[in-house]
Amino acid sequence: MTPEYWQQGAMTEVLKHVLQYGFEKMRLFRIEALYDPAITASKRTLQKAGFVYEGMLRKSSFEKGRFCDAAICSI
Repeated sequence: MTPEYWQQGAMTEVLKHVLQYGFEKMRLFRIEALYDPAITASKRTLQKAGFVYEGMLRKSSFEKGRFCDAAICSI
């Protein structure tokens, strides 16, 4: 998502529909999300949608020349 749409609730709205589709239409039992622990807005958005923090995946991805942590949560 490009910066002009940040902090406007677009992801919250999209996430609501994605979760509904996943659980109702696809009959998923669990949905996971990974996010950059440094981006608190991502964490808040996922918490607001009902996701629960499960832990940290230390140095789990390589981005822009360095290894990065990823937080994982699920609903």
